[in-house]
Formats: sequence, structure tokens, C-alpha cells
Amino acid sequence: MSTVSELVDQALSLPRTDRGYLARKLIESLDEESEEKLSPQWRAELDRRLRSVKDGTAKTIPHDQVMTEVREQLRNLPPSKQTA
Repeated sequence: MSTVSELVDQALSLPRTDRGYLARKLIESLDEESEEKLSPQWRAELDRRLRSVKDGTAKTIPHDQVMTEVREQLRNLPPSKQTA
């Protein structure tokens, strides 16, 4: 049986399209596991939020604005709350 390191080496030697396919399949397998652990209430909330984004009713914030606001909040943390 191959070790993870050997599998990684084999995967990296695949053509680009095959690596992309493999990456998608691996990520999908992780998503499936996490979705199985969702309560029905969380699943309903996620579905509601996804619908609101798709139908344009969700209030979205541009990435640049979010990052600017987060950086500002981090700058304003008291020293005792800051990490190294």
C-alpha cells in the first residue's frame, strides 16, 4: 500500500487537468463529511442564505471593505488582546 507521501508524489506527476479533477474530488469528499454533521436547522439556514445570495436579496459586503474593517479592528485591540 502506498504512503500518503507516495500518493502525493504520484498525484503531482499527473497532468494538470487530472490534478484538478483529483483536487475537486478530494475537496468534495471533505464537504460531504462536514455536511453530514449539520443539523436540519443549520442545513435550512444555509439553504436560505444561499438562496438569498443567488436571488440578489442578500446584503453582501465587498472583500476589500471587509478586510479594511477587520484590519482596523485589529489595530484597535488593546495590547493584552493582541497575539504575537
